[in-house]
Amino acid sequence: MNLEEAKNRVKQAIKENVNYDSEYEIDEDRIIETDFAWYIPFMDIGINKQDVFVGAYYGFIVGKVLGDLHQPGSGFTIEKWLTSYELGLLDGPHDLIITKIKNGLATRQYLRKLNLTYFRGEVENGIHWKIPKHFTDKMINERLANLPCKFKNQGFSFNFEEFKEIKESKIFEYELIKTENAKPNEIGERLE
Repeated sequence: MNLEEAKNRVKQAIKENVNYDSEYEIDEDRIIETDFAWYIPFMDIGINKQDVFVGAYYGFIVGKVLGDLHQPGSGFTIEKWLTSYELGLLDGPHDLIITKIKNGLATRQYLRKLNLTYFRGEVENGIHWKIPKHFTDKMINERLANLPCKFKNQGFSFNFEEFKEIKESKIFEYELIKTENAKPNEIGERLE
C-alpha cells in the first residue's frame, strides 16, 4: 500500500460513515508516517483549522501492509496510538498466549498490570449479569504452571506501555491472536 491508496481508503471510510455529515478533506500538513503505518488526519472544510474538536481525533491509522484502518480515541496522543498499533493491540479483543517465561516474578507482575479480566454469567431476579473481575494471583499462577497458557478475550488497547516494556525486556514470550467470535461489549474470559 502506498500513501495515495491509504488516503483513498480514509476518504472512502469518511464517505461511508454516517457520523460525518459535512464535507471533509485530508489534512496533508499533519500526516504522520512510520515504518509500519500512516496517521492520516482529515478536517471539515467549513471549519477553521484553529477550531479544534477537544477530545476527538479526526483521522485514521492506516497499516502499510494490510491497509487496515483504525480510528484513535481521545485518551492518548497519536504517537501512543501508533505504538499500540505497532504492538498489535488495536482491533481487539485478543487472546494472550504465553509461550515461554524468562522471569517468573516479573511475568506475574506484568500480568497484574495488564488487568486481565474474567466473568461468570450470573442471573439475579431474572437479569443476566456479566460483571468483569480481575484474575487473582492464584488464578494467574495456576495458568502459568502449564505453558503455553491462554487468557482469552482481553482488551489491551490501552496497555501499550506495559507491552512495550515486555517486548523490550523479553520478560516472557507471547502471541496475541484476535479473539474468535468475540461478542460486542463483552471483554474478559468467560469462566463457568
